[in-house]
Amino acid sequence: MDYKGNVTEALSKLIGDLRKFGYSNAKNLKPDQLKGGWGETICAVVDELLNLELYRREFQFKEPKFTPDEDKDEGDDVGGEDDV
Repeated sequence: MDYKGNVTEALSKLIGDLRKFGYSNAKNLKPDQLKGGWGETICAVVDELLNLELYRREFQFKEPKFTPDEDKDEGDDVGGEDDV
């Protein structure tokens, strides 16, 4: 289906798809909350979709491995001032 400028209809379809995908808060979403494309609601949707996909793929985060060169505190210049 081509929505050609009908944003509300496209967002309603997106919310329906989010329900099918398993997003638990989809029942509380309204197209107007997503229309801006930014903000807390958008971040929550993206975060949950990422979590659902990582879970679906049985993704496991592993302990980072650093090489000896990376162990040095090269990034300790927090103040942003140049060392002269």
